[in-house]
Amino acid sequence: MKRILTGFIAMVMMLALALPLASCKTVEAKDTVYYTLPAISAKAGKKVNLREYKVEFSMGVAADNNKINWTSEEIKIDDNEVKPAKAGVYTLVAEYEGYTKNVYLVVNEKGSDANVLYNEAFEADEIPEDITIPQMSNGNVIMDDGGMLILGAGNANSAVKVYLPTYLSEFGDYRLEMNVKIDRICEKGGSVALIARVDDVYGVNYKTEIKTNASDEKGVRLEYNTSGNPAKVLDEGSYTQDLTAGTTYNFALEVNGYTQTLYIDGNKVVESTECSDYAKGILGFKMCGIDANVQDAKVTLNFDEPAEFRKGPYLVRNIKSNLILPPSMLFEVETADELKGILKNSPAVAVMTVNKNSEVVAKDGSVIDTVPNAIDALGGAVIPAFRVNDEESAVALAAALEPLNISDVMVISDKAELIVKVREGFIYAKGILDFSGRTDLTKDDYADIRFETNKSQSRICLLPAYLCTEEAVDFLTGLATTVWVKAEENTKIENYSLIISGATAIMTKDRKLTESCIADDELFLTNSVVRPVHTVGHRGFPSKSQENTVEGSVLAAENGARVVENDLYLTKDNIIIAMHDHVLDTTTNGSGVVSSMTYEEISQYMVTANSKADPLPIPRLEDYFIEFKDKNVNMFLEIKTGDLRIVPLMRELIEKYDIMDQCCVITFNQSQMLEVRRLIPEISVGYLTSKNSIDLGSIMSITSEFDTTYNPAYMPVNADIVRFAAYRGITIWPWTVNGEGAFSKYYLMGLPGITTDNAALTKGVTKYLTADSTSYTMAVGDFAEPDFKLVSYIGKATTGWDVEMVILEGDKCATFDGLCLEGIKKGSATVVFRSEGFLPDGTSVYFYTQPIEITVE
Repeated sequence: MKRILTGFIAMVMMLALALPLASCKTVEAKDTVYYTLPAISAKAGKKVNLREYKVEFSMGVAADNNKINWTSEEIKIDDNEVKPAKAGVYTLVAEYEGYTKNVYLVVNEKGSDANVLYNEAFEADEIPEDITIPQMSNGNVIMDDGGMLILGAGNANSAVKVYLPTYLSEFGDYRLEMNVKIDRICEKGGSVALIARVDDVYGVNYKTEIKTNASDEKGVRLEYNTSGNPAKVLDEGSYTQDLTAGTTYNFALEVNGYTQTLYIDGNKVVESTECSDYAKGILGFKMCGIDANVQDAKVTLNFDEPAEFRKGPYLVRNIKSNLILPPSMLFEVETADELKGILKNSPAVAVMTVNKNSEVVAKDGSVIDTVPNAIDALGGAVIPAFRVNDEESAVALAAALEPLNISDVMVISDKAELIVKVREGFIYAKGILDFSGRTDLTKDDYADIRFETNKSQSRICLLPAYLCTEEAVDFLTGLATTVWVKAEENTKIENYSLIISGATAIMTKDRKLTESCIADDELFLTNSVVRPVHTVGHRGFPSKSQENTVEGSVLAAENGARVVENDLYLTKDNIIIAMHDHVLDTTTNGSGVVSSMTYEEISQYMVTANSKADPLPIPRLEDYFIEFKDKNVNMFLEIKTGDLRIVPLMRELIEKYDIMDQCCVITFNQSQMLEVRRLIPEISVGYLTSKNSIDLGSIMSITSEFDTTYNPAYMPVNADIVRFAAYRGITIWPWTVNGEGAFSKYYLMGLPGITTDNAALTKGVTKYLTADSTSYTMAVGDFAEPDFKLVSYIGKATTGWDVEMVILEGDKCATFDGLCLEGIKKGSATVVFRSEGFLPDGTSVYFYTQPIEITVE
């Protein structure tokens, strides 16, 4: 039986750098550590050979057990074996190809198979440190009388929510059992609820609620809650009696796959097999309108094979490189032998053409295999991307993908409507719009490439090699469009050129060659930059000027911001204005609700949020358009209002000022995302979230569903998740990063853009190294004096004196002393020049010219 995930997939993937793997002989795996059951059952005093266990680092995708490295800070591991002396729970860390996952060794006493993951008797005088109480409305929690006392019977509106330790959120399958004594019930009644798979940021949970009048027809129910939507009742029923004061009840919630079952005193009361949207999450309970003594809470595990959720991210192989976010590799499979050998020097993505019968076909049209078999051939280590060339093939592909239970898959075509057609049938397919066959494109087409990519519901454009320049990558990346490129010549020099252009993936026919160039540590020193970050001025430049003002945004641009971001609301007379909140009170010298005031009424006030800066006018959106039209500044338009009328009005203004090629939309509001996608399909959209933890599975899900970038609060972002997202063409734009150290840290992750209150952080930072020519010619004994410029984020070009030359190919026919080239013998060479730069905190980074030809005659 299978579980299909829809909406947001809650896959908590912990990603970190892998440790070197110890050499070992091949061991046959005897069991699997499942993604929703990351534990191994053991007996005290008995050895466990960890090498015998496969591990699912992603839903339904297990790593080769012989390539997993095991470590622990809690128990000794000797030659991949552990021998726990006593019962308990020990944390192990499994590492594979840069992916890491906590695995819990659940050790039972001899003769026991209890598999107790958590057991708390609440006997301490204080609330345990690993317990959190996210809600305590008109109630209280104290530790007394041998339990946790929930006090809320005095008020019908009291609500106390308790979360069990966070490590339990790594599990999706378990049994939660609690003994609860009801002491007092509010005269209006109350309830006890066990809650599972909670994601508080998105307001999602599964809740089994037992009302005090539990014997009523609908006195007990299991419901699914999502933020902003009415609860979806999955099952409801009644217990044999009402809950009464002075009685102790045993409540048990069994969660396994898509099934959740509630028991009261051993009796099954409600059950649903529709719990499919979230695979795991926080675990806890909630009391409303009652005084109760929670005497204990125990979580146990059932090691039966869990049901299957939609498969999560594939475990793509990492290429070791000194480049900050090195490009990944794509490979187009054109023969059966190429598919068979795909795991040697494996690429991140394999492109396979599909026919109208949903068969993978070779370049000559002959059938290679079925879609399911082709996916299996990728071994869970390569992301499948299927090429469709006609509508029949697009429809057939969508139909073939749906029953395969996968989420990590892409669709590629040179026809935008075919990508849309596939996504209509299978929303998880991420789009790649292929321009690589075009020979007529120029820099004047950059904006159209972005428009067409967005309209195809893709975030990725695949460019031909001749068009993939630093300028193209900068333009498209700055408008939230991912640039991949197809190599044409598949030569060493072309590979270096494409790497230095900044493309985040290269389609190659010579994987070994491309990988050797990416991993070239003689050319690329530690922290090599080929893709400078875009500094995003958060509400302009609020640390030096007034936020959400045109003047503040101008100041941000003058100090190095490539993008300015501002918050937008709609006035009573349908004028779009910049304002952080829905009221004037927080950032201006006025008062009132924006939506209930005309712009004329609002404009009499000034922005005064920064007490150290002069007051400034409250601007309209079109004031920004007037100011920045045709300047090298992009705008991130954050829709803060929930009023959907803002979107058509925004489109009118964008068309009036012909400024689509400088605008992106970002928002927390899903309804606004859908409206922008419907009415302004040409524009890029960013999904804002303040989630305090992020995982690749949920990033993939949300960006696929809404066709967006991912724009999270910065704290949970790390280099691994940026890289793993990049394999799928997903870009991450964190906010709000302030301070030299923090900005430098996130710069080194290879992010496309960083939002900051202090745009001047990059004012003096190098963005590019340029040369005055693509070739230099001289005679033996003669000199040439290249003019190298270090271009900063504010466009200031200074002479680069400390520049090194690295020969890529050819003769050592010339030397370079940092100032002049000297011809020393006849010949030619292709070289790259390199210069050191520094981030705001002083960290060294390195910049590169494109390959340059040197000829000595």
